[in-house]
Amino acid sequence: MKKLIILDFHGVALKGSMRELAAWAAKVQKRPFKEMYDIIYWKWFSRAVAGEISEYEFFRRAAVEVGMKGQEKKFRRIHLDAQKPNHHIFRYAAELRKRGYPILLLSKNTTLNQQTNHRQKNK
Repeated sequence: MKKLIILDFHGVALKGSMRELAAWAAKVQKRPFKEMYDIIYWKWFSRAVAGEISEYEFFRRAAVEVGMKGQEKKFRRIHLDAQKPNHHIFRYAAELRKRGYPILLLSKNTTLNQQTNHRQKNK
């Protein structure tokens, strides 16, 4: 029986998340991390992932709402700079692939999952 290896892309194969952006915004604005995370991730990022708004609109609207209007480019840079490959996981996946295992990278950042998460968060 052939086995399939499934790896989560964000948070496993890639290190870094919206947490870094929220932590930076919380520090700059001297506001609670959870408040910034809820605005950045739950309110705006989930809408971008669901295709309701563009990536640009996500960064722009999040920046405006946390009181940093005009900082969307900096928001994007901070978010992307936080994304780092987890080299250990990629090496391990390559090793498994050489041994004949199919590798599948998945992400929870899909439209269906984001809509489900958004509904659960707002119950």
